[in-house]
Amino acid sequence: PSGLVPYFDGLPILGNILGTSVLFPELTKDNNETFFTTSDLSVGTHTVYAVLIGPSGPCPGLPPSATHVVNPPPAQPSTTGVASSANPSVSGQDVTFTATVTRTGGGAVSGAVQFKADGTDLGAAVPVDAGGNASVSTSALAVGAHTITADFTSTNPTTLDSGGSLSQTVRTAETPTGEECRSSSSANEETKNFTATVSTVAPGAGTPTG
Repeated sequence: PSGLVPYFDGLPILGNILGTSVLFPELTKDNNETFFTTSDLSVGTHTVYAVLIGPSGPCPGLPPSATHVVNPPPAQPSTTGVASSANPSVSGQDVTFTATVTRTGGGAVSGAVQFKADGTDLGAAVPVDAGGNASVSTSALAVGAHTITADFTSTNPTTLDSGGSLSQTVRTAETPTGEECRSSSSANEETKNFTATVSTVAPGAGTPTG
């Protein structure tokens, strides 16, 4: 036999034609064999048909077929970096933590990041944007050292989850004291009253006690 051999992804005519090869055994040494190569098959199971169209037209009957399975690409690792807008910070200061998620080999990521301070959630999980970034802000960290973690959960099966962390230091805010003196006098004595005013210096916040 000789002729053209179109390949279909699905039933002939109704299916998607993948391409065509030529079968001319008299001109080759393939012993009635021909082949076609493609990279256009999507993930999933495909039934590929080959139809021989000879000088008198297509061969009658249902053409031969083969089942081919295309697996999804292996999941790629991701990395999550964490940055602070102010480290160290002072008590009462609003600090923004930003997580940046990147995928090994490139490509966009999708999913959400759960931020935690010393194991306690800093609000709900934050979806990453088109650049793989997610942020959360807080002014509630107490004076001392804190471990901030960012756990990324991927919604794309081709990207693995990842996490990152940083150490955040919070210092006591400065509280300068202002003094005011008022005096009053009588014929026999003089009285002086002193008033001290204590306030928190920005970027710190809150009411000083003590």
